[in-house]
Amino acid sequence: MINQTLYVLIDWWISQWSSAFESFGMNSTHSEENVTGPNVTTSANVLLIDNQFYILILTYLLVGFIVTIFMRYIVQVHHLLMSGKVMHDKMLQSLFEAPIRFFDVNPVGRILNRFSKDLGQVDDILPRFCLLFSAVRCSVRSFLCVRRKITTTYILSRHLESFYLS
Repeated sequence: MINQTLYVLIDWWISQWSSAFESFGMNSTHSEENVTGPNVTTSANVLLIDNQFYILILTYLLVGFIVTIFMRYIVQVHHLLMSGKVMHDKMLQSLFEAPIRFFDVNPVGRILNRFSKDLGQVDDILPRFCLLFSAVRCSVRSFLCVRRKITTTYILSRHLESFYLS
């Protein structure tokens, strides 16, 4: 969830940065008394927006985003490897507890082939699908949170507008 929040914040911060250029004008000249806003300086009536401030905040957000991606990936891979180990132990325990008749009916090659194929799929395929599922789940959650916030704000503003206009 933190990862998606940072992702949305990065987009929001870039929009704020571009809005600063649009509202104050990138290459336009202004008189000093007309220029207001944070991180804005004037020099010889030319507007200069402090890009270092925006770049610094964007860098912090990007570093946080990358760190949370790696942390999520490491935690998920660790849990998936532990689940594979537990599954291996349980399969091996079940094989040890199998009756002798099972080994008479099934050749050792078939048992080993089936054993290694099942564990190979757990170790190879499951991590990819779990990481994909996690990314999609976080995207849907963030979409629903943003949608709920926008809808609530819109409904509240419409009710207040109708209240004050009536």
